Amino acid sequence: MANVTLKSKQNYNGQKFSRLEMAGAKIASSDFEGCVFENCAFNEAALTHCRFTKCRFVGCDLSLFKPQNCRFVDVEFVESKLVGVDWTEVGETKTDRMLFSASFDRCVLDYGVLKGLPAKKLFKCSAREVDFTEADLQEADCRETDFAGATFMRSDLRGANFVGARNYAIDVTQNKVRKARFSWPDAMALTAAFGVVIEE
Repeated sequence: MANVTLKSKQNYNGQKFSRLEMAGAKIASSDFEGCVFENCAFNEAALTHCRFTKCRFVGCDLSLFKPQNCRFVDVEFVESKLVGVDWTEVGETKTDRMLFSASFDRCVLDYGVLKGLPAKKLFKCSAREVDFTEADLQEADCRETDFAGATFMRSDLRGANFVGARNYAIDVTQNKVRKARFSWPDAMALTAAFGVVIEE
């Protein structure tokens, strides 16, 4: 389906798209339900007022794409590149942002913004320099993810699984961490806020 081009004001239901070249494209007011995108390029694409429900992106490049006032409900991103995406563009109000529901499996999310948004899964991802301020990661699977330079401030991490995650700097006095799971030795970073020194 390499010659297929997605258009504005269309409804796509249960379709599978492979190797679409939509880099820099502009799509407005289209609905996608139960669709699968494989090895597609959406880098720097501008999507406006689009809705994605129960869709799956596998091996796609969505770096620097702009999801302006778009809705993502139960959407999966697998082995995809999403560098520099500002996910806060999905909605202007808190209600809009709470409808956001996405999971990321082995993705590159570096330099992105998930401020104030929920995420169910960040498994084996690269989340370097990502802004998670006020993000809702309750019960999220964050295992084996690289959080180097990521910002956690007033974030809800209760029950999240950080086992095997690395390079995070989480101030336990500024974030909700009850029942969150961490593994040694990276969990040592959680003591930084208290100014303690732990020696072997």
